[in-house]
Amino acid sequence: MVGYKDPPKESQFQPGKSGNPKGMKKGFVSFKKTIRELSEKTVSCKDLDNKKLQTTAGQAVVIALMGKAIYKQDTQAAKILMEHVEGVTLNVNKDTDEELDSKIAELLNKSGKGEPA
Repeated sequence: MVGYKDPPKESQFQPGKSGNPKGMKKGFVSFKKTIRELSEKTVSCKDLDNKKLQTTAGQAVVIALMGKAIYKQDTQAAKILMEHVEGVTLNVNKDTDEELDSKIAELLNKSGKGEPA
């Protein structure tokens, strides 16, 4: 029988042939995989105490983000850190300055960095 949802056998997928012949090319690397690979590369950067160190690119990004949150009081950077590192949610528009400061201080204490200088 041939009809809706029952195509002829000769037009169905044949063994050994791709169902998507013009699909993703061999060697294609996804954006996520590229980021993962690059984040494992060793780079030079400065830590939070402004000392030069060798670390992975991924850790360097976290150090830079932490520096922005602490020293430049960038609430967006603090929000990203807290949501991804500690699971704490910040509402920058609703939280008062005191609430933001206490949440940032809590994050710093847990990370072992203490209060900013």
